[in-house]
Amino acid sequence: MSPASATGPSPRPAAGTSPSRALTLAARWALTDLGLHRLELGHALGHDASCHIAERCGFPAEGILRGAMFEAGSQDAFRNVHLHGRLATDPETAA
Repeated sequence: MSPASATGPSPRPAAGTSPSRALTLAARWALTDLGLHRLELGHALGHDASCHIAERCGFPAEGILRGAMFEAGSQDAFRNVHLHGRLATDPETAA
């Protein structure tokens, strides 16, 4: 059983909810209801839309993880990951 299911159902944003709103709700749930101290979000380096959403939702960029993600469709090629993080003590955003 995963930690999330042990504490009850996770939030499920309504169909048509924006990615920013969904991330904000999930982060709030994880940091408050689950009591986690830190969340990390990673996306393929160069994916500007994901980067913009992460930053808008209170996940500042923290660095690059080299070769941390498989290249789509390949098990022997790797991509760099842009890492974002958010602490429970960070201010909540209005995304």
